[in-house]
Amino acid sequence: MVVVVAIEGVHGVGKTTLINMLRERGRTVIDEEFMDTSMNKYSPTKIARQIVWLANWIQRVVVAAENRQMKNILYPAQSTNTLYIDRSMLSALIYNTVETDKNTLEYIIQKSIGELKEMGIHIYTILLTDDKQEAWTRIQKRLEDEPERVKYDEHKEEHYKRIWGEYYREKRNLWNACMKPPMDMSEEETIQCLDNLVQRITNY
Repeated sequence: MVVVVAIEGVHGVGKTTLINMLRERGRTVIDEEFMDTSMNKYSPTKIARQIVWLANWIQRVVVAAENRQMKNILYPAQSTNTLYIDRSMLSALIYNTVETDKNTLEYIIQKSIGELKEMGIHIYTILLTDDKQEAWTRIQKRLEDEPERVKYDEHKEEHYKRIWGEYYREKRNLWNACMKPPMDMSEEETIQCLDNLVQRITNY
């Protein structure tokens, strides 16, 4: 069995910061490739490009899981069965702007999670939280260094408020980390908090 822990949350909440901490500590990390597909001329908020992104996400997870399983066989003394990935499949659902597409995306995601589980790949999601206004301020500062992110509408406050609502409304089946964002904690505190959460939600 391979456990895949997906780090989720609204853009600017600290996912990349946490992923980088994990990488520096030698954890196996699958980097973000959010909407970086060969379909760049298609809208990143509509279903065609999102389905391609979902397929790429699944393929990257499966390849990483198979590599991990092989490494565990070859080097049992260094074995671990936990992988970390920047964003979950739910990103495609939450960033979609066409309401009539959401049921289709949700069905594809849930079926995929079930099939991956049958293959021995168990997906768990941890949702990072933050103060709503502080996260928005951080996003604006990041745009100064990465202006290309405007193509994802990250400069639009209404877009940000919509995504915030999608992530943090109660009906979403996401695990709430109930912690400060990683950039506001020490590295030791952040990793310890994450490890405790992973142990709790995976029951091992």
